[in-house]
Amino acid sequence: MRNLKKFSKYIFLAFICLFIDQAIKYYCSKNIALMDVVPLSENISLTHTRNFGIIGEHYSQYPKGERESYTLYWPLTLLLMLTVLALKRFSKCSFFERLGYTFMLAGGVSNLRDHWIYHHVIDTFSISFLESKYQPLNFADLLLVTGATLLFISYTFLWFQSQGKIPQTMLIDPDYWTANRET
Repeated sequence: MRNLKKFSKYIFLAFICLFIDQAIKYYCSKNIALMDVVPLSENISLTHTRNFGIIGEHYSQYPKGERESYTLYWPLTLLLMLTVLALKRFSKCSFFERLGYTFMLAGGVSNLRDHWIYHHVIDTFSISFLESKYQPLNFADLLLVTGATLLFISYTFLWFQSQGKIPQTMLIDPDYWTANRET
C-alpha cells in the first residue's frame, strides 16, 4: 500500500507536468501568430512554431506518410520501453531516478500526444544561446532533458556504488546529506 501511495504521487506530478506543457502550447497557439516571437527577457521568448520532426526539425522534410515511423512509432516504442523499465525499478530506486522517469515519461507522452493528434509539436519557447539566432523548444522538451540528466546522475551514482567508491545509502537515505556533513 505504501508503494502505491508513493507511486501515485509521481503519477500526479506527471499529470501536472503534462497539463502545464499542454496549457503553454494552447496559450501560444491561441495568442501568438505562427512564427511570431514575444520576448520575455534578453535570451528567452515565447513563440509559436510548428515542429513536424523530432529533436529539432529532423525528419520534418520527409513527406507525410513516410515520417511517421520516425515521429510516432519509434518514439512510442522507446516510451513503452522506458515505462517498463520505470515500473520494474520504481520500488527500489532513488528519488532522483523516480523523478527522472517521471519527467521523461511526462515530456514524452505530451510531445507524442501532439504528434499523434496534430502531426506536429508546438514549440513555445525560443532561447538565444551563444549567439545563435534561436533554439525552439517546449516545456515537454525541458522535462525530457531534465529527466535524462537526473537518470544519468542516478545511474552514475549506482555505478560508483557498485564499485564501492561511494556509500550505498547516499542516494536512497534522505538524511545522509545532513547527518554526514562536516561542521
